Amino acid sequence: MHQPRMRYPDEVVVRAKAGFDLVGAIGQLTKLKSAGRLMSGRCPDPAHRDRDASFVVNPSRNLYHCYAPSCRLNEKWFSPIDWMIDFRGAADFNEAMEMLGGVRDPLPAPVRRKMAAEQEAKAKQAEDDAKKQAEDGRLKGRKIFAAGGPMKGTLGETYLIEGRGLAGLDVTAPALRFHADLPYWHEVKKNVFRVIHSGPAMLAAFQDRWGNFSAVHQTWLLPDGSGKAVIEFEGEEGLERLPAKKIRGPFMGSAIRLTPPAKLMLCGEGIETTGEIARLHRPGTGAWVAGTMGNLTGRFHPDAPRAPHPTDPKRRLPAIVPDMTSLRMAVPDICKTEILIADGDTKDLHALHALLDMAERRIRQEGRAAGQLWPPGRQDLNDWGRQLRKADCAQLAPVHCKAMNESDQVKASTEEEARHV
Repeated sequence: MHQPRMRYPDEVVVRAKAGFDLVGAIGQLTKLKSAGRLMSGRCPDPAHRDRDASFVVNPSRNLYHCYAPSCRLNEKWFSPIDWMIDFRGAADFNEAMEMLGGVRDPLPAPVRRKMAAEQEAKAKQAEDDAKKQAEDGRLKGRKIFAAGGPMKGTLGETYLIEGRGLAGLDVTAPALRFHADLPYWHEVKKNVFRVIHSGPAMLAAFQDRWGNFSAVHQTWLLPDGSGKAVIEFEGEEGLERLPAKKIRGPFMGSAIRLTPPAKLMLCGEGIETTGEIARLHRPGTGAWVAGTMGNLTGRFHPDAPRAPHPTDPKRRLPAIVPDMTSLRMAVPDICKTEILIADGDTKDLHALHALLDMAERRIRQEGRAAGQLWPPGRQDLNDWGRQLRKADCAQLAPVHCKAMNESDQVKASTEEEARHV
């Protein structure tokens, strides 16, 4: 347990944290790459076993965090004090401060005032920089989206209708566009970017609560539109396979609108998953896309208790108490019931259950009925739908949909949706 800050003035702690080269220290354990105003890479925690780039550093605030739901570094944003304790062997807060060069003696009042003013100015500058970077990202995302054209009759339509089996999906929706030859920029070394791929791409616009453009979702496709492109780069660590999907712009709190607003909204992480609902054109039902799990669920409260992970004693599950101040995708004001679509092929289903349960609580606290839609087995909704259509099934198998409240409306609406997927 960390000892209380009794031996150091607050301004000394703030300066010690701000003066530490956190990016450099973390860079000794894991390779970091620029990701907008953040830096990202693989989590340096030895207990974190997967190799996804879920770990981020915020250089302007000198904090780090892991977005993997079951990682212990997911609990909050961590400071250099935490880094010294967790990765440099400091026994407690006081020893961590000594390692950071903190001075215990109280400082004269003029020095404290000067330090406080410096920190306030630095915080204001960081806030201004973050706003500028977000606006720059939004404008660049809008430029990319504007460079695309209608999706009808393109490889984008081929990908969705034939490649993903989403017959009936309205590819003329305003949020969807297509680019015939979109450059794929990659950071080949620190702060050096170049185009390593160019090809057909599906574009989708994120819109905020008021319908304003926020960001663009980009999916690079194979030359025949049968699937997502394979993008590889030969770097210092060998051949690296890169994601075929990217987001440009501040998308948190926004959504990709595959349908008009409706009283019953089904919301999923991906376009393909949520497209399984959108293609049905059910009266009174809408389908919007979050783009990421974090945008679908929001964050859990950092001070809430977390249960032990049932299969890994070194990890904990996400808390089921929501952080109501965190951003998550906006749904229309007319929405009365929101159903979260689960991806059954997620690596850690225990963590996914906890995240969706947390998001469900948040939705109910915001005044809407809530539920979850789970395809059977370890499949996402699109894979299951394609499997059933390939087998020419006239009737679908039951879908596991749970609603934590006892609303008959939620149960009836969800069961109706499940029967018509």
